[in-house]
Amino acid sequence: LRLQGCKEQPYAPLWPLSTRKQLSSRMASFTGATRLVQKDKQHEVARKPTYAINAIFYSNINTSEGNVKAPVVILPGFLQGSKPYQEMQHNFHALGFPTSVMPLNSPEWAPTLYGASFDFYLKRLKAEVTEVHNRHEGHKVHLVAHSAGGWLARIFLGEAMYNGYSYNGERMVQSLLCLGSPHYSLEAYPFRRVPEKRKGEDMRLLDDAAKGSSLCFANCMYPGAFYPSVRYISVCGKSVKGIPWQPGRKITSENVVSFYSNKANCGEGEVWGDAVTDLNSAKLEGAAWVELEGVWHSPASKKKGHIWYGDKVVVQQLARMLESEA
Repeated sequence: LRLQGCKEQPYAPLWPLSTRKQLSSRMASFTGATRLVQKDKQHEVARKPTYAINAIFYSNINTSEGNVKAPVVILPGFLQGSKPYQEMQHNFHALGFPTSVMPLNSPEWAPTLYGASFDFYLKRLKAEVTEVHNRHEGHKVHLVAHSAGGWLARIFLGEAMYNGYSYNGERMVQSLLCLGSPHYSLEAYPFRRVPEKRKGEDMRLLDDAAKGSSLCFANCMYPGAFYPSVRYISVCGKSVKGIPWQPGRKITSENVVSFYSNKANCGEGEVWGDAVTDLNSAKLEGAAWVELEGVWHSPASKKKGHIWYGDKVVVQQLARMLESEA
């Protein structure tokens, strides 16, 4: 596929705070990415954990080739190492998928907080996918990517130079299943995001936002479900609505944390999501869309009795998504 520049984009990365609300109306016009905003005040508090997962399919999903299950490579999310994904790995393996977790240690993320690129992650992903692909006689793999791993995987699939290196992973991948990935985040974090220092890229193809943000780079160079040969599936839990703290209001700490996380991602705090990523930011244009009731973002949520993407009952749903017929 011919890489195109991105002078005109269907999103507005790093818009000023005063114009962030404009993103919501533009996002609402996306095909397959219509916002779902719960207006009912009786549902303001966090949803209780439910073990009857309600998976809502918004578009069809292709089937795997033949009867042999393709290998799965799990991609950790932002600031996470490999260890929290061992449960997810075990649950996929129990369903017959040869499964590995990309090796990673949490401290390796630290330089990205100060403007470093994400090539440490992408090079590790390239090595892992290549090894799994070769070990399974060239069988294309399923990428199961948590949180930021979803949009980083989109860069990995591509052929454009990123910080002086072309990954071109598309030829080894049959599907990309994103779990709570903020594909359209405004990155308007309270601590502010340090612009990245990257080199070795064709600046003629990049807008200003993509030059300083890897997430914007992914949306600029590989918008939406970019490669026809790869099945893109976007999944997000719907477990808690963001609510700002107010004296005397009966809400949970999860509501408050979700409010500020949502506001950083989509510009609006009082929307539904998985407690970290709002539904709106997670809907990759052109991808199959799956909403999971009662599922939380972080593996740490298990300590509070919640279920997350790696739990057995959820992985059973995810496995069906990888195998379902179109």
